[in-house]
Amino acid sequence: MTESEFRYTVVTAFSATRAGGNPAAIVFLDSELPVQAYQEIARNLCQPVTIFIWVEDGHSGFRSFHARFYTQRGIEIPICGHATLASGGAVADAARSVGEEMRKIVHYTKTTEPLTIQRCEDGSWEMTLPTSLTTEGSQQERDRLIPIFEEALGRSLRVKYIGAGREGFETYLMIVIDEQDDLAGCVVNAEPLRATGYRVHTFTASSSTGKEVFVSRMFAPAELLGGEDHVCGSAHCVMAPYWYKEKGIPLGETIIARQVSQRGGELKITVQEDRKMRVGGQVRLLAKGTLHVTIPN
Repeated sequence: MTESEFRYTVVTAFSATRAGGNPAAIVFLDSELPVQAYQEIARNLCQPVTIFIWVEDGHSGFRSFHARFYTQRGIEIPICGHATLASGGAVADAARSVGEEMRKIVHYTKTTEPLTIQRCEDGSWEMTLPTSLTTEGSQQERDRLIPIFEEALGRSLRVKYIGAGREGFETYLMIVIDEQDDLAGCVVNAEPLRATGYRVHTFTASSSTGKEVFVSRMFAPAELLGGEDHVCGSAHCVMAPYWYKEKGIPLGETIIARQVSQRGGELKITVQEDRKMRVGGQVRLLAKGTLHVTIPN
């Protein structure tokens, strides 16, 4: 066994206040760790997601990192938008401590293309993520799924569309409901959603407030304590292309989306022509310190 110490920072993403957005723990490593160590650290920190980063081979400073993502249940996931955005604030804070000004960083993951995060002029952070179209479910699939959704949300729903993500997002399911179904006001029990066969369940509806184009809530009961993700960046990789097409929004135009969980969050989204999108938001530092970890040899 080896006793090690690592710096960590907790940052909330997609909110200008520390009581909003989605928190993530960012752990700065020297090199890759055994899987058991990632799992133990993520469980102990108990944030929705912990992102582990260490400097990429052949690079120096705070500009290029390897990255891995683990949920608070100790489950590794391929990508996490809010943790990626939060890491920008954490890396910039670490860089300032040694006199560097950090405006752009890149994460190299195990399964996705490199993730670029950069600081905007207003102090917010923006990242580039892949997008995915969805495949609409059959009537038989609707008949199977809608009773599950209604049990979870505790009310009858006017379901307008059910679509599964495509390449890279096959485990994501998007459910479009009527704005009058009051997504924000639903008291949700996410456990029934385990029966759908999907990992991520995103409920979304159009918004007529004039502030945002659409609202959403995301549930992943197998991975998240309590079942709900406060603000999910990657779920918008599936939702944004749908709403751009549904509302006739030109590619390249920036819109606002809002996740209406209890903490809530605001995302600035720009879907591009290259099947990618820019996702931005505010981040706020919550805590930082030193982790003491026992690593098996």
